Amino acid sequence: MPILEHLRELRKRILISIFAFIFALIVSFPLVPPVLNKIREDLMENILFVVLSPQEAIMVEIKVSLLLGFILSFPVLVYQLWAFIAPGLLRKERKILFYILLPSIVLFLLGVMFAYYLLLPITLRFLIDISYAIAFPLFSLSQTFNFVIILIILFGLVFQLPLIVAILSRLGIVNYHFLESKRKYILLSTFIIAAIITDPSVVTQILVAIPIILLYEISIWVSKIVGDKK
Repeated sequence: MPILEHLRELRKRILISIFAFIFALIVSFPLVPPVLNKIREDLMENILFVVLSPQEAIMVEIKVSLLLGFILSFPVLVYQLWAFIAPGLLRKERKILFYILLPSIVLFLLGVMFAYYLLLPITLRFLIDISYAIAFPLFSLSQTFNFVIILIILFGLVFQLPLIVAILSRLGIVNYHFLESKRKYILLSTFIIAAIITDPSVVTQILVAIPIILLYEISIWVSKIVGDKK
């Protein structure tokens, strides 16, 4: 293809993706109230929320709607990406990429489920209990749901780590010796990231950091197996 044809094809794929996302956004907006109520029932039952500005409540609904819109339109976005890059790949490369897509989606969903059903209930219950021990807490609606959304997305992405390492190891870009040599830096970086996205509490940092560190150790193991097979 000439470069102009590539650009036209890219423009077409981007426009389809944008329209799909907007459509999913419109469809998902009526689902926001029940989703918010479901999150409150599962994670923050009997918690009193306050809004600190007139637009705070609607901004929370917009953020949740954006998240739902992205999830609903995700298959279309993935297909458009695949349709754009597949013609430029060899048959073997297309086959490898195709086999990567499904595990990637599964790992993302596992990360989301891990955050929602295991990590968030423990973390929020601990923080709420600490708050009640010294005061009568009123939680900001926006800040609380930002915390929930960030952790869900973060662990959806972090669970991709073993798959990414497996691909890089298969290509010979990294190996388990390299990953082991960077372990102490990853350990430090993980706690820094945990402190940024949670709070100064050591307990919450540990609750967030430990799963990430375990995934890194699993990635080292995966790299060793893939590297040995290669």
